Amino acid sequence: MTGAAHGRHVELVVEDTGKGIDSEHLPHIFERFYRAEEARGEEGKGNGLGLSIAKGLIEAQGGHIAITSKLGQGTRITITLNAASEVASAPPVKVQAPV
Repeated sequence: MTGAAHGRHVELVVEDTGKGIDSEHLPHIFERFYRAEEARGEEGKGNGLGLSIAKGLIEAQGGHIAITSKLGQGTRITITLNAASEVASAPPVKVQAPV
C-alpha cells in the first residue's frame, strides 16, 4: 500500500500480485452482492458487500475509488480522498501490511 499527497487530495493505492480479476467482472465489482467467484477461489466466503460499502463510504466523503486488474498479474485499487486542507505534495509513502 502506498499513500501520497497531491495538493488538496490524498491518494492511497493498494495492489497485489495475486490471481487478478477477469475484465468481464470489473464493471460489476462495486455492485452489492456481486461476487467474481473465480477471483475469490473456492474457499472465498463473502457476501459481496465489501467493495460496495467501501465505495459508498469513500464517495460520501467526496472521494473516488477505481480498480484495475489483469488475470495472472494482480489487482490495483486507487482511492482518492479530499484532504482537510492543502497539503504539500510529497513522495509516496509505502506501508507494509502485516501478513
